[in-house]
Amino acid sequence: MTSRNRKQNLWGRPMETYVQSYDHDCFKQTASLDTGADLDLRNRARTAITGICELVSMKESDGDKLAAQITLSMLQSIIDLTVFPGGLVELGYPDLVGGCIKLMGTVKLSGKCMPFRYEYGYLCFRILVIALDVCLLQRAGRFDRVLARIQVESEAEVLLILSKEVSELVQDTYTDKHGIKHFDWMLGLVSGSTFGPPQQVFMDSHGPVDLVSCLHQDRKTFLNVLNSTYFPGLSAVFCLLWRYMNSPIHDTRNTRCLDEDLASSFREMFFRYCLVAPGIEQAALVAIYSHDVSWWKPWSGGSTP
Repeated sequence: MTSRNRKQNLWGRPMETYVQSYDHDCFKQTASLDTGADLDLRNRARTAITGICELVSMKESDGDKLAAQITLSMLQSIIDLTVFPGGLVELGYPDLVGGCIKLMGTVKLSGKCMPFRYEYGYLCFRILVIALDVCLLQRAGRFDRVLARIQVESEAEVLLILSKEVSELVQDTYTDKHGIKHFDWMLGLVSGSTFGPPQQVFMDSHGPVDLVSCLHQDRKTFLNVLNSTYFPGLSAVFCLLWRYMNSPIHDTRNTRCLDEDLASSFREMFFRYCLVAPGIEQAALVAIYSHDVSWWKPWSGGSTP
């Protein structure tokens, strides 16, 4: 078996083929499964979720071994679960975000991270986004409202409802008096908060660098894929990365110069996403940008920007 064929067995279909399976019609809410099928799907998805979460504490760096451990069919079982009422709650694990970042980094071509070139990386990112959305809504005390809407609006897509609620949460972050402090608490970036007990972080200190780098290296395919598939909104992902780079515990004069390449890559990915973002995301994206317009200008060094 050639190296290319072996990788396709691990990573599934190439972008030109898999995008056809993730259009709007594929994610319409399904009313219910029969009891046996529902239990089987949940068990398979839970096994996959547990396996991905366990990757966070593993030091395994062999991409092929990780991809063989968490297979494409395992990822698909998680995706299948998200179109059923009540299925979203199964994704409320912070380590699912960090684990998916690790798996996205295994999809490499010529030494570069290219997650969207194959179905495997695409599904990892899709799961990452939904898991982050669910966790943030849970920590904000808004998740029950999402479930109620899904039950009432039976004809609506689960992902559309989820994206609307998360976009509103992100927008509120920049309009409420204590919104940013609250969001930093939800991200686990601050402790000793009046908002509640400390929260688990979604990724280690390398996570933001790895995720931004992964997205940026495959930026052309990223845009094509988002334009060709029905995807949940990314406002929470960009808000998370923006806060990681601007939180007081990261944003110091000594690190800003070193992090400028990361910030530059982030800015480019943010503006690329703005080109294809759905209308429900526009207000949240404008809020992220407008909070500190000067930050979006490249830093040339010298005095503190």
